[in-house]
Amino acid sequence: MIKQDIINTVQTYEEAFDWGQKYLVHYGIENSYMEAFWLLTAYRSGRNDIHSFNDLILHREKAMTIDHRDVYHRMIRERARRRPLAYILGYQEFMGMKFYVNRDVLIPRQETELLVEAATRKFNVLDKLKILDIGAGSGNIGISLAAHFPMAYVVATDISERALLVAQSNADYLQKSGQMTFWREDLIFAMDFNEKGAQNSDRNRNLLWNSFDVIVSNPPYIQSREIDSLQEEVQSEPRIALDGGPDGLRMIRRIVCEGPKFLKRGGWLFLEIGHDQGNQVYELMQKAQFNSIEIRKDYAHLDRIAIGKNG
Repeated sequence: MIKQDIINTVQTYEEAFDWGQKYLVHYGIENSYMEAFWLLTAYRSGRNDIHSFNDLILHREKAMTIDHRDVYHRMIRERARRRPLAYILGYQEFMGMKFYVNRDVLIPRQETELLVEAATRKFNVLDKLKILDIGAGSGNIGISLAAHFPMAYVVATDISERALLVAQSNADYLQKSGQMTFWREDLIFAMDFNEKGAQNSDRNRNLLWNSFDVIVSNPPYIQSREIDSLQEEVQSEPRIALDGGPDGLRMIRRIVCEGPKFLKRGGWLFLEIGHDQGNQVYELMQKAQFNSIEIRKDYAHLDRIAIGKNG
């Protein structure tokens, strides 16, 4: 049994790392070695000599501050209770950048990088694109596209005001705010545009019709009945960002059906989809008269990205 109070006897970085790793192993955390190390490096409030494994070797016998030890103890216990690592660290890496995350947003995943990469390969880097990012969350998709296309302008939308605050913070931190606008809205339909106190009207929404070169989205696509059987870590993330309705296609269906109204002729739709939704999404896009439709696989050779051209 790994006792929590043993941390009170820990003095050095090496002892703390050893305790943290064993504690996570005891509670079934698979990547315990790396996660114990990442949590050891996460302390920012005071002195922390550990930023790399070389530092851990060099300073292994050096005494930790009491505050650092206590913070590390708390973070290890939180992780053992299955709080997602990204929420404890406060960030997640995506496309080579660090994105601030909290419980108001979905944690960016490696598979979603395939969505960004698919979009970047369709255009030239200096194209003056207008991009609509539906369900922006942390802003990882829209900001990554803004970083790749310096002449592009991104309209990032989300129904959650708290999620938009996270996205705006990330855009500021990564210096992409000048290329972006953030709208609080229900996808692309009931636009409640709230920038600098302005309310969006039907007239303003109509001005957006046929104006985007790209629509990109990682919508909720998990079937409602499957949510409660997901890993505990995933269940800690916002349900609204996971729950795709009874068949998992509720939001995808709306985006595919309504998306052409907002795309220019020849504009492209890029969607992340569920691992078994390829055939259904392909048929939806055909009915919506998209052309050049592709369903691409992820690293595990499962359906993951749907692409279609408008008109």
